[in-house]
Amino acid sequence: MGRERNDIPCRLVACRVGELHGHPSYVRHQLSVSASQLSALSALGSLAFREPIVVTSNLTIIDGYDRFELARHQGRETILCLEYDLTEEDALRRLIQSQCPSRGQSAYNRVLLVLDLEPYLREAARANQRIGGQHKGSSNLTEDQKMDVRMQLAAASGVSAGTITKVKQLEGSAHPRIKQALKALEVSIHRAWTWRRLPQERQLEEFEKHRSRKGTTQTSRRLIQKHVAKLSPTQLFLPTLGDLFSGLLPRRPPVLDSIVFSEIDIPGNIVYITKDALHTLKSMRGLKCSTEISDRPGTRPEVRKSFAAVLACGTPALGWHLYASDTEEKRCYGRCKSRFCPSCGYRATLLWLEQQEAALPDIPYEGIVFTMPRELWTIFKRNRHLLHDLPALGAGVIDQWIRIRYGLRTLIMVVPHTFGGDLKFNAHLHILISADGLSEAEGRLIPVPQINKVALMRMWRYAVITHLRLAVKAQVLRSDLSMEGFHKELTTAYERPSGWIIHLDKIVSKSHFLRYAARYVRRPPIAKWRLLKVTDQGVEFVAKDTRGKLLVRTRRPLPEFVRLLAAHVPNRYRHAIRYFGLLAPRAKGQTQTALSVLLRQPRRPRPQRLSWRSSLLKYFGRDPLIDSQGQQMHWVRREQPTSAWTKG
Repeated sequence: MGRERNDIPCRLVACRVGELHGHPSYVRHQLSVSASQLSALSALGSLAFREPIVVTSNLTIIDGYDRFELARHQGRETILCLEYDLTEEDALRRLIQSQCPSRGQSAYNRVLLVLDLEPYLREAARANQRIGGQHKGSSNLTEDQKMDVRMQLAAASGVSAGTITKVKQLEGSAHPRIKQALKALEVSIHRAWTWRRLPQERQLEEFEKHRSRKGTTQTSRRLIQKHVAKLSPTQLFLPTLGDLFSGLLPRRPPVLDSIVFSEIDIPGNIVYITKDALHTLKSMRGLKCSTEISDRPGTRPEVRKSFAAVLACGTPALGWHLYASDTEEKRCYGRCKSRFCPSCGYRATLLWLEQQEAALPDIPYEGIVFTMPRELWTIFKRNRHLLHDLPALGAGVIDQWIRIRYGLRTLIMVVPHTFGGDLKFNAHLHILISADGLSEAEGRLIPVPQINKVALMRMWRYAVITHLRLAVKAQVLRSDLSMEGFHKELTTAYERPSGWIIHLDKIVSKSHFLRYAARYVRRPPIAKWRLLKVTDQGVEFVAKDTRGKLLVRTRRPLPEFVRLLAAHVPNRYRHAIRYFGLLAPRAKGQTQTALSVLLRQPRRPRPQRLSWRSSLLKYFGRDPLIDSQGQQMHWVRREQPTSAWTKG
């Protein structure tokens, strides 16, 4: 085994690509060249075909399947070959040698090829016995040593003798999807072998559980590592006076959470305090109801900025442009362009819808909603950096399940959502996935079969709880509970399946989902029509009872209403919509053209962003620069803002 065949004469020939064919063992075991191998080879350009491929005299390919596949995809007519005159056994041996681990071939593939060599080895063993038996008594004739043949098979494939036996057993008992996973290095031979006695459906369930948990843990570790890399745990969560006095004060004033303290090692019972911190503490004496509004100490900067922007929108605080005609003058005040603004948000929604319509291909889609128990809402509300991880976890669950179950890749768009009909904090995800998936092995789009809600629920539940446990371990999660109490709460949430609800919705077109998602992406949590009455004492608005599917008249004190709205202001630089799967930024450039070809849909250019005047004319049917007499108005001058507010 493994002997060199350099002594065999060969000749360099140019063969027609259409006349070449794969070795019978290569074809029978459905071996193939991975997409990553083809991509790497294609990047070499003309150098990819510098080395000839190895073929037999009957044009059977022995080595160089990656170059052959690339030539076939590129439509080449001929390819350079080294032609050897080999027997069937020698051809198989050379094929096995070419499938070495350094070329990314799995051990399972090599064993499958080596098992085709077993008849030749057994025949050689029996021939040796016949020769040896001629010189011995009949009572001392050796038997066919199975172990010797198995050891030779193991040596040829570079695995242990036990692995040879395991592969033989898997070939007769493993689920077809698990066999594909073994070829693609998605599962080890030993782990698949431990499932061999289970019914095939149970084997598939165990495989899905193993792959999903492994993939979920990897995703969580990657996300947690980003938080750890940005700041150390002590920098990420510096202790505050609120933490120091949490067990001493009956009611914890929110202002204390805005003052950070640090311990220094010097003698004496002295407290050192900065002037700014002292000013903040003095303000507590007159701070009553005002501590509950948006500008209270300790409020997130994003909340302050969003509320200030909305209050300044359309006022002299943002300056204005003066337009005039022969008979009239008009001031056009500056706009805040905040997604939290009811006026600017609606215009931004219409522009966003047009862009997304052009970006997504015209294929069927499905909508999925991921929820979680209310015990976890407070954790994500306080740890907003972990809230930003939920889209990646949710998309990872769907992508892994579809790839594990069907071997397909889909388009995934995730819209994180934090409020319900009553404006209370309620973290959940709205997800759009394509009903068709890309099979990279076959190079075509295949409809995704039925999605299992129960399987998705279990994977989603495991992903969220695992992520929180890893965050605690890495010290990037804040909680008032003790470590024991926190883990007990996670266990309680995990064991309550009723809180982990998965909604599936068949969507005829992408427009339906985009219009629905736009209400959360580019507009504030509550529409103008739902605000019935606003006074200095409180706000009366229409709340939505999702369970009863009713509209309920609700009243909240002004500070409480503002606090409800403030909880839904996203952190700065956090996207309101995330893309994964075939829509992921890293994959989009590589797959967008392929999808257009497969769907026979021309790739649409990104719509140009309309100007202020053009957007009002298109979406609202009015030209802001036409006066009451129908005359055209022209620009005169610009006035600077009258306040210190600036858009950061």
